[in-house]
Amino acid sequence: MMQPKSHSRQVELWVEQRLKDRPHEAVIDAFNKAFQRVWEKAELILGRVTMQAVADRIVHVGRQDYPWLAPVRSKQDGIDVTALVHKTDHIQDDELRKGLGFLLAEFLRVLGHLTADIISSKLQTALMEDPHSLSQDPHSPSVKGEKS
Repeated sequence: MMQPKSHSRQVELWVEQRLKDRPHEAVIDAFNKAFQRVWEKAELILGRVTMQAVADRIVHVGRQDYPWLAPVRSKQDGIDVTALVHKTDHIQDDELRKGLGFLLAEFLRVLGHLTADIISSKLQTALMEDPHSLSQDPHSPSVKGEKS
């Protein structure tokens, strides 16, 4: 089995490739979508209750190291960072990317640890997907295999 890259390094690469010189709002939106993509992949394997527990813990840890992450919310369907849009004026660009990157890397690390890294490569692939190509609604006919 191929060993996944360090979660921190994978997040750093993603930030460098996708978020360099982007305004705060775009960075926050990209991280929100990344959390959503990773959540969707991992929830299929780990279930909602486990995902919620992991998200609660990750948000708590993130707030300890980056107090300005206080508006970030762990919800029953993911980690929501959108509340940061109006609260990051005083945060430097690098600090914003570093704090959100820490949160995302820690999320990937814990999910990988829970599964002995069996899903880590899939989660890292989900991270690197085009942010404009979120998966379709799970109730959509084409996802369920029904004919349109």
